[in-house]
Amino acid sequence: MRWFNSILATFQFELINFLSLQRLAVTAILALFPPVMLSLIFVGFRFTNGNFQFPLIVTVLFVSIVCLLGMLLWATPNIYSELEGKSWIFVASRPGGRISIILGKYLSAVIFGFAICVVAITGCLVVIQWMTGALKNPIWVWFSMNLLYLIGCLSYGAIYSLIGTMFYRRAMVVAAAYTIVSSIVLANVPAVISRLTLRYHLQFIGFNWFGEEMGIDIKDLMNHYSIADVPSSFYHLLWLGTAILCALSAAAWVVMSREYITSDET
Repeated sequence: MRWFNSILATFQFELINFLSLQRLAVTAILALFPPVMLSLIFVGFRFTNGNFQFPLIVTVLFVSIVCLLGMLLWATPNIYSELEGKSWIFVASRPGGRISIILGKYLSAVIFGFAICVVAITGCLVVIQWMTGALKNPIWVWFSMNLLYLIGCLSYGAIYSLIGTMFYRRAMVVAAAYTIVSSIVLANVPAVISRLTLRYHLQFIGFNWFGEEMGIDIKDLMNHYSIADVPSSFYHLLWLGTAILCALSAAAWVVMSREYITSDET
């Protein structure tokens, strides 16, 4: 119960900090970027008398970018922000202080990142329906996309939190490199190694839930990865849940066993 209260206190503190003008401005820019870009693409195609196909795929691309950027900004500096603010000694000396910092900041980063996704998805779907009215079931698409990105925030937030505890001085650089190698390079490789990436499982969940609305046959994805049968969404959810628990457990072990050098000690 003490740990729970400490984690909740850290989450509340981060929530208050989130209400600062700077963070709200960054959040607004990230959240409005996808619908604004999608609107400009629609206007550009209409201006050239062209037909903009597969707008939902572009929506997924833009929302994924801002989602990852938000998680990079708020999940990776979990340790370094305390060291830079010279509050780490106080946190580390309290019972359960280290664990509360990791989990409290992880939860706050997930909430902030998910809030960006909700606004961005809502704006993009409004633009798509207004411009084309092509979505057959927009309510289901909105719900399933938000649920998918919540799972994505939980997954990438856990990995970024682990990176923040291990490479606290260069956490954002390492996390960005991990994202590029894992989600862009390895996830596209038609081999077993792609199944170890978060994106592989997230994209199959997305195709299972709203693939028809995207206008792409899931068989094309199966042919790319040379698989004969697609596991159910439960399998992918179980894999991602295991990855989240392992990453958070590893982050907790690292932060409990490692001694961080503060600026006063250098």
